[in-house]
Amino acid sequence: MRHLIKGIWMRNGSRPMKYMLLVSAALMATSAFADQPNHLGELLSSLASMRNECAQQAQKARDDFSTATFKAHLDADTGRTQAQMDARVYGVGHGSRETQQYFIDRLKANSDAQAQTLKNISDKYSSDKQSSLACIDEAKQHGKEEYKAFKADPKNKRALPDAESLMTAWLSNMDEITPDQSQGSEATKANWNTAKAHAELQ
Repeated sequence: MRHLIKGIWMRNGSRPMKYMLLVSAALMATSAFADQPNHLGELLSSLASMRNECAQQAQKARDDFSTATFKAHLDADTGRTQAQMDARVYGVGHGSRETQQYFIDRLKANSDAQAQTLKNISDKYSSDKQSSLACIDEAKQHGKEEYKAFKADPKNKRALPDAESLMTAWLSNMDEITPDQSQGSEATKANWNTAKAHAELQ
């Protein structure tokens, strides 16, 4: 730029100030355009929010399933112990064969009840998994639409490489979020965190 100004001075020795002002104005306009804020932070915030919501939903589905299954097994153990105690009381006024049959019938009733309980738990878990997958699909659709709008805005031109890396990492991680793996794999989670941290510094 110093060479350009020097050249202008040499060609226009009598009126250098006018040309210097024009050059300065051009530089200021270019700088102003370069300093225009982009919306990378907004895109990042939206993607992170959708990811966290789906991850939390997936984790809750798994936690509810594990808790309900654990409780069902505890209830089954309690039921067996109670059946044994009741059989002892029943045996006071009944013969051994009748008492044994009574105990067998109680165990079968408990077993049937537990089987139904476990089926209900499994059905709910299947429903919760479908809801979790629906959250992922909806989030991915919204994320892609926001990314498309981001690319279409001229203000975001300089941030496009960072946005592309962020979006790629986000989609890869979202594809792996399930109730059994609510944060995705270690690899895609690490890539997402890296891309997120990089975008936060921009």
